[in-house]
Amino acid sequence: MLWHISSDMEETAGTESGRHGLTCLSLPLYNASDHGKGRCPFGMRKTEALQKMEALQKAEAETGIYHIYLTENRMQEKNAAGFSHRLLQTAVGLYRKKSFPSLPLPEKNGEETALRLGAGKYGKPCFEEYPGIHFSISHSGPFWCCAFGDAPVGLDIQAHALGKATLSEDTGDADGTERLRQRMRRISGRFFHPSERAWLDNGGDFFAIWTAKESYVKFTGEGMHRSFESFAVADENGLLPFVKAEEDGPRAQLRLLDAPCGYSLCLCAEQIGDAALLYF
Repeated sequence: MLWHISSDMEETAGTESGRHGLTCLSLPLYNASDHGKGRCPFGMRKTEALQKMEALQKAEAETGIYHIYLTENRMQEKNAAGFSHRLLQTAVGLYRKKSFPSLPLPEKNGEETALRLGAGKYGKPCFEEYPGIHFSISHSGPFWCCAFGDAPVGLDIQAHALGKATLSEDTGDADGTERLRQRMRRISGRFFHPSERAWLDNGGDFFAIWTAKESYVKFTGEGMHRSFESFAVADENGLLPFVKAEEDGPRAQLRLLDAPCGYSLCLCAEQIGDAALLYF
């Protein structure tokens, strides 16, 4: 899996199973060293609306509230990056109106503009004007989704397929199912922790493990810079509610979410209180 930044600054990750976006960096809402003491990133004064946003973010931080926006967009791969960028702007607009309706947007020539995307360590995207709004993008098949919150977050959706190999017992395609199982064995042997492989050997859910592991490296922002074998999201008894990582691995909780039929969806954050899944 290789991180890269497209021309519109949307981060994606190439894997055997698809392309996925990552979370933004954990940065302060204001950076005095870059923008002047007591000033916002885009040069406006710290208004009452921005103070309200900080208070709301603090309250959400205490309860771990995350909003996940999902749409069935049938993206064309040749234009996936640009289309994903437009979906992100739509989704963050919905999130802003729901959580921070009085938050001002950056302006140009007196008109509101889209939030600009920047990139931080390991190429993670963030909103330049509002780095305190964290997000994580993922897409698989026709589905695109994005999680928003006030703290670092990772989200991953995955179709129950790898390339042309599909889990399709219900269609009677025994050859396709066997090809998928062979690929799952190869992937788990290369990337999974021994305790995760033990659960698989007992009939565990490959895609629950895969989406949980992907969501964790999106939460940390490290991608494949962190070995997938260095942390576990399951033991021999099933999926864990938290990540068991090496000493340098950040603490994180996991939550499988309701997903469209034939897909798995997992959220990862330091603390997960409420996760609202919203279709748009």
